[in-house]
Amino acid sequence: MESATLLRRLLWFVLYAAAAVFALYLFVRPPGMDALSRARFGDAIYGRAWRPFVTRALLPWTVRAITIATPAAIRERVSGSVRARIVRNGEPQHVNEYPYEFAVTLVLLFACLVGFAFSLRRLARVTLGLTGWRLDLIPVPALLFLPCFYVRTSFIYDFPTLFLFTLGLVMLAERRWVGYFVVFAIACLNKETTLLLTVVWLVNLWNELPRRKLLLGAAAQVLFLLAVRGGLALLYADNPGTPLEWHLWRNLDRCSHIDYYLLTRPASSLLREFGPKALAVLGFAGVIASWKNGPRFLKDAFWIIVPLLLLSLLFGFLEEARDYYEFYPVGILLLARPLLGLSFPAKPT
Repeated sequence: MESATLLRRLLWFVLYAAAAVFALYLFVRPPGMDALSRARFGDAIYGRAWRPFVTRALLPWTVRAITIATPAAIRERVSGSVRARIVRNGEPQHVNEYPYEFAVTLVLLFACLVGFAFSLRRLARVTLGLTGWRLDLIPVPALLFLPCFYVRTSFIYDFPTLFLFTLGLVMLAERRWVGYFVVFAIACLNKETTLLLTVVWLVNLWNELPRRKLLLGAAAQVLFLLAVRGGLALLYADNPGTPLEWHLWRNLDRCSHIDYYLLTRPASSLLREFGPKALAVLGFAGVIASWKNGPRFLKDAFWIIVPLLLLSLLFGFLEEARDYYEFYPVGILLLARPLLGLSFPAKPT
């Protein structure tokens, strides 16, 4: 029995890894992480990118630390192998210039994707009460659907955002407070939207914790995030750009011409751009359909879509799918019940 269980877990791990490789290949395929001139790959790694991109520092700092710690002979060997396999006539330029950093980034991004898969599986077990093949299956379509998020470009902090936010939800759902605060602290180095975990904290624990403890915990999270993000802002204060990019009027103009975009854009482009938004709409429908007996934790976490939409309207591109990574694990699991069958019981959490 134990050997059969081990073999089953190994097979699912191989499947998760294969799906992660597929998602990662499309993520880094040129121009990929080097597409935006204000956040070129090498500039992002070495702290030369424009604000606010340069302040999403977790993965760049990790890559630099690993690069510094690696013996020169190993770096040269890996760099030569990467150039031989990927670079042709000096292109892609960012791989040719930073081959070892690119290789380390690939490994870390792959680890984030696999970590996301297992975190999502754990979250499904905790919130939906799933077991068996249904539980094991959920991360596969979640990974395969990810390329729909790569509409414009890829940023090196995207997959860490997805993984850490999902893991933070797991820790919160399981009431593992030390793990939650550790994940929260690490995620603050990655992106400012980590604060959405605090939103879930407040909504989900509102009737469970004493009000004083609840608010003190939320205040501690907010203050810690402000300290970390403020420190990063000071560290990169001389970089070009602004702490936040204001895109409200651009988004309002796009919304006013939505009929034009729907009629003129190719179907494949519409699928990439509006597919993740359809997931949000379907997720909302799933909440309504199972509101009475559905998992409370996911229903509580669902409402992060409101601040996400507001933040995207003000500071992002409203139609850019990658602005909604934090909602992705919640949306996937809200759809799991109707897609896998309404007959299995969901465990309200």
